[in-house]
Amino acid sequence: MKKGILAAVAVLVVVGGGYFGGQAMGLFGKKAMSAEEISTVLAARAQEINDSGALPYDGWSKLVSAVHVEKQLTVDAVSTLPLEKLTGGAEGYMESRMGQAANLLCNDETMKAALAGGARFVYRWKDSEGEVLGMVSAGGPVFCSENGY
Repeated sequence: MKKGILAAVAVLVVVGGGYFGGQAMGLFGKKAMSAEEISTVLAARAQEINDSGALPYDGWSKLVSAVHVEKQLTVDAVSTLPLEKLTGGAEGYMESRMGQAANLLCNDETMKAALAGGARFVYRWKDSEGEVLGMVSAGGPVFCSENGY
């Protein structure tokens, strides 16, 4: 009986060690980032956006400036079109921006790991003439799964 219990414990230790070891090595996808790792990644992203002057986001918008504070990146973004030419107006455009944020963030393994660690991305959108369209906030450990990723 003692041998059976010892064998079961040994199996649990090996399986648990393999799972957690594999997790730590990133074998099951990127692990969630720590607050320090998130801060480093978001600072680099803010620097990239600010240095570019107007980083293309997709075919009809660009990221023009960014501020990083701890686990949040706040980005000012501009559509290449004026409000009157946006399909669905400001509301339709902002809805498409949420979908695009999920697509871009959740298909990037680094950003996905940052989200899993609690990162937040806030995008403030204006049209090409400077009119405020709205804001999109994406973040937290369940953001990707809630958006089908």
